[in-house]
Amino acid sequence: MEQDWHSRMCLLIVLVCATRPAAADTFYVRAGGDDRADGRTPATALSSIARAAAMVENPGDQVVGGPGVYREGNISPARDGIPGRPIRFVADRSGAATGDAPGPVVLTPPRSATAAFLLIGRQYVSIEGFTIVGAADAGIQVRPAADGQRNSSNIEIAENEVRQSQKRGIDVSAAGPVVLRGNQVTDSGSGGIVVTGCREEWAVCSGQSLPGLVPTIVGNTAAGNGGHGIFVERAQQGLLQNNRSFGNGAAGIIVRGSANMVLANNLVYGNSADGVAIGTADLASPSPKIVNNTIFGNGAWGIRIGGSAAASPDALVLHNIVAANSRGGIAVARPSACGYVAGFNLVADGYGNDTPHNEYDLGDDPRFVDPTGGDFRLRSGSPAIDAGSATVAQMNIGGSTSEDNLPDRGIVDLGFHYDNLPSPIRITEPFMPLFVRKGGDDGNDGLSPATALASIAAAGLKAAAGITVIVGPGEYREGDIRVRPDWGRIAFAGDPASLLTGDPPGPVLVNAGGQSDTGFVLLNSCRVALQNFHVTGAQTAGIQIRAGSNGAQVAH
Repeated sequence: MEQDWHSRMCLLIVLVCATRPAAADTFYVRAGGDDRADGRTPATALSSIARAAAMVENPGDQVVGGPGVYREGNISPARDGIPGRPIRFVADRSGAATGDAPGPVVLTPPRSATAAFLLIGRQYVSIEGFTIVGAADAGIQVRPAADGQRNSSNIEIAENEVRQSQKRGIDVSAAGPVVLRGNQVTDSGSGGIVVTGCREEWAVCSGQSLPGLVPTIVGNTAAGNGGHGIFVERAQQGLLQNNRSFGNGAAGIIVRGSANMVLANNLVYGNSADGVAIGTADLASPSPKIVNNTIFGNGAWGIRIGGSAAASPDALVLHNIVAANSRGGIAVARPSACGYVAGFNLVADGYGNDTPHNEYDLGDDPRFVDPTGGDFRLRSGSPAIDAGSATVAQMNIGGSTSEDNLPDRGIVDLGFHYDNLPSPIRITEPFMPLFVRKGGDDGNDGLSPATALASIAAAGLKAAAGITVIVGPGEYREGDIRVRPDWGRIAFAGDPASLLTGDPPGPVLVNAGGQSDTGFVLLNSCRVALQNFHVTGAQTAGIQIRAGSNGAQVAH
């Protein structure tokens, strides 16, 4: 018995030791190194990054490349990292780690290589700080395993400069979390930054345990590329923030087949097609949030959401500056109007024919410092200053919009904030009331209790894109109250306690007087809400909900 116990303990110790990762190693590469060396010190550095990559043995190993030019490509580590211990490729531009003079760490892939870094089915790998010039395909390329049985995931690509790739600049097809941070991608033959999730035709996508692609694309620059600046497809819950995309041969930022994406604080200008395009090419992208971007001088629409066959409903468009785009400011396809909310934008170049919009947007000149020279700071007196719906602190946004470079404070300014924080912006849907009161006037704007409208029907036809019609106490002798078809998310709220309108409390009564067919009729009014009313005197029904009114809410 005692011998069996000792045997089991020995086996347990062996198993524990076998599963514990070995200590991480650092392999050094220098322009004057030697691939016959061990690479474990700067004095015994290797001469090629690919040789160091082949020597990687343990999670957490890193390859440190010193300043110089390395003519090599298709670099990939011999194994994966693990959570908390990625395999790292680090460019030592300062020369502090390798003992060299400061300078870029340059990779120029030969014709025999398609890319500088080529990760196929790799996981937990980081590539940081390299300059990559003239790749035959993409400067950095990430792909599923060739046998279609394993996807790449948990990849970080940070602070690299990728120039003059013959096809795409950075090209990632992966699952799970992917981070692209602080890269500069210029003059690629096709797209600049391209990040895509699983395609149905890939075997690796069938029954995989990994989550869908979740991209974090923050602080990158994509400029002068032949295709789209930043392209995202088949992703979910992603963040595109603090990026600059300009002078590209197609759209500045395009998101397709991706749900719940956040596009916040990006500067997008001078691209040949749309500035920002969401849910195009029959690949719907529902529930995007497009917040605090500056979108200027693009060759088509500033912001385009959805198409005839790619409904992308429930978008939120908030705090953007959209100006001088060739086709116009914001275009929302009719199938994408369901649940659409937009306000507190400065849209200087108008809207598409079917695009819901309301009076909480501005239409003035934003007064940029020098847009033709790429300076989109705001001059003193710009209508975009302090024009938002929340404070800087509430939104967790930093940096400056103004020509004096002082930090934005108090009510948030519209548009792109230079030197914003890297942490995600907090986004809250704005409250946009339209007031109706007894004694109001239908010639008023309805934006305050003092300028209230007189009839609920007039407010219904005026409401759009996230408006809440607040109706004060009293009897309103009217009926057949409706909203414009496919005109975004709208709510009607009686205010019997008079918390917002300032009148004496009392019921909010809609009296159709026996003359109207209905009190309220919701037709092609997706996501409309109705609450706190008394309805009487309708010939057919007090409230009717008809075709195209999916998601209607009727309460109290």
